[in-house]
Amino acid sequence: FRSGEVVWRDSHSVTCRMWNWRQSERTKVTKSTTDIYFIFDYLDELDLPMEDIIEKFTAELSDVFGAKVQSGVISKENPEWDVDYRTKSIDGVEVEEDLKQLAVQGSDKKKSAKSHDFMKRKSSVLDLHDESTMISRINRYVTGLLTAAGVTERPDLTVSAQREFGDLSSSLPFRVAGAVKQSPTALAERLVETIKEGDRNEGVFGQVSVAGKGFVNFGLSGKFLMSELKNALNADEFGNSTVGRGRAVLIESPSINPNAAAHIGHLLNLFIGRSLKRLFEKSGFLAVNDNLINDRGIKICMAMWGVANLSDHASPEDAGQKSDHFVGSCYVRAKELYKTDPNVKKEIDQMLRDWEANKPEAMSLWEKVVGWAYKGHLETFERLNEERGHVWLESELYKKGRDIIEKQLGKGVVEQLPDGAVVGRLEEKYGVPDVVLLRSDGTSLYHTQDVYLTLQKIEKFDPWRAVWVVGNEQIAHFQQLFALLDALGILDLEKVYHLAYGIVVDPQGERIGKKSAGVTADAILDQMRDTALSVMEQRKIAVDVDDKRAVAEQVGIGALRYAFLSRDPYGNVVYDPDSAVSFTGRSGPYIMYTYARGKSVLRKAFGEGEYYGGGGVVEDIPSSVDLTEEERAVLLRLLMYPETVLASASRYAPNILADYLYEVAREFNYFYEKQTINKAEGDVRAFRLALTVMMTKVIGDGLRILGIEPLERM
Repeated sequence: FRSGEVVWRDSHSVTCRMWNWRQSERTKVTKSTTDIYFIFDYLDELDLPMEDIIEKFTAELSDVFGAKVQSGVISKENPEWDVDYRTKSIDGVEVEEDLKQLAVQGSDKKKSAKSHDFMKRKSSVLDLHDESTMISRINRYVTGLLTAAGVTERPDLTVSAQREFGDLSSSLPFRVAGAVKQSPTALAERLVETIKEGDRNEGVFGQVSVAGKGFVNFGLSGKFLMSELKNALNADEFGNSTVGRGRAVLIESPSINPNAAAHIGHLLNLFIGRSLKRLFEKSGFLAVNDNLINDRGIKICMAMWGVANLSDHASPEDAGQKSDHFVGSCYVRAKELYKTDPNVKKEIDQMLRDWEANKPEAMSLWEKVVGWAYKGHLETFERLNEERGHVWLESELYKKGRDIIEKQLGKGVVEQLPDGAVVGRLEEKYGVPDVVLLRSDGTSLYHTQDVYLTLQKIEKFDPWRAVWVVGNEQIAHFQQLFALLDALGILDLEKVYHLAYGIVVDPQGERIGKKSAGVTADAILDQMRDTALSVMEQRKIAVDVDDKRAVAEQVGIGALRYAFLSRDPYGNVVYDPDSAVSFTGRSGPYIMYTYARGKSVLRKAFGEGEYYGGGGVVEDIPSSVDLTEEERAVLLRLLMYPETVLASASRYAPNILADYLYEVAREFNYFYEKQTINKAEGDVRAFRLALTVMMTKVIGDGLRILGIEPLERM
């Protein structure tokens, strides 16, 4: 989290952490909603009577809706506020909850568990927790020390936002003070003495102290940190976890249809989907990408008609165009004529009927045009060093699903209307609109096909979770689909997730759409490469290879990936080549350059080769060292890599990892400017070299998860 950021949490995860928080599965309001947070953000400088406004608003909630209302103010002077809430009914069971009491009173454990299970089912956020990570092990250790004092609750240590207060902190005294009838400050002082006494022999902590009105702050000892560093360097794959236990996570992305070239929105989709795949693989899951390709319908026939009637060339090669660009140019021209020329519309509509009738001439043209589009798409995938993944073809699915729906008639969810249409009743139970599944003429719709496709996905992959990476304009569709899948007993709500990402906009906030000039994926990649080459020449960044364009290609693609993935995927993403390719600030090239700087330091110290174990630097790490402020900041950040990977996967949020990599690079560069490495001596030099190795290991691995190939030399 950033300084000054307002963050709302419940016992499961973050529910809100910015102004204008976008709706998600966790925050949407439905008919079954029982608890709502209203958040008013304001600045003191505006001089608004906020207390009067809040008082009037809460009175209205109480008078009009009969709501039980709590209100409070978060400020710099009062940075935390615990909210007590009561949930009237969960799954038909009467439950009363008081968050503060639940933290300390064993009699409420069963009620708490029931509520937590409900929250997990309704929540989009996963709960991926690895007991082997550093913070988890420290939490267990401190829990053991506190047991002697009669406190059995986990301390829930977190990394301190302000380092001057220590490395880690806990708010445990606030949570248990009421139960033991002590003030948080007095309890914190007692807990500090207990922890110090228990840690006397182990020496995990260099200092433990009380902060504020009851926080406990912890400073990790140099001995403990050196041990953690050595273990991390010797790990085969630092940051890997086994929490996934080989379970399958299916991620549908990017599903590029074969009527045109991939565009800038497909790049955003692809970057999100593939980084999620690698995050889940890193967390021990079997992650699979699949694609639903719409290779039929009127748009495909427009492309077919355009190729047959508008081009002077028999093939993309004759036209001197990339094959998917050739198809796309024919499609765009045909689409315009379809709107304005009745004869063209008539011919294209007939072509669709011919295709559906499986007529040889239409099928032959279809196979040729779709094949050209696929060929071009695969070349774009290859340029990005990505695979397409498993493919589902709508041409093989679009008539399926009807039998499945008809078998559900009369079972409580699926109902036939007087005109013969069939609907799924969802609103009463799920709070989403009912959905038409079959038209009155018996033909199926998209939800019907999706039900059939989901069954095929289950049969082939048996997913523990199924994720759809699809733009936020489809939120309503997926809310209905997920409710339908749950109602029919196909997939529970907890097993499905729609990553509803935003749109790509220019620096002025205007949407960059399919109709915008130069937004094909290839044109964007070319622009990024050329911009990177220009910036490298201006900054006189030398590379130890002859082909500067190849390096610029890697830098440009890395810059674009980072620019897209470092943003909250649920918001809009800005495409600004000049900003993305900057070698300073929060950018991909800045992080790539930091990695290359570290590799240069290591080459000067050891020559060519790897240094992660089995010789040299790892064995030379001192057992303890007096850390400077800069060294401690870098080391602690590096050791948090496993937790960061799990947090990114848990929240389907590559931006968490992207932000983390920037912080690592920033703190390492600050350390690099303040301290010498190769010119240091003895234990200090050995430690700093080990720290540099660790930085390249973490940044290199993290960049690859984002799909960015780090450069050894820049």
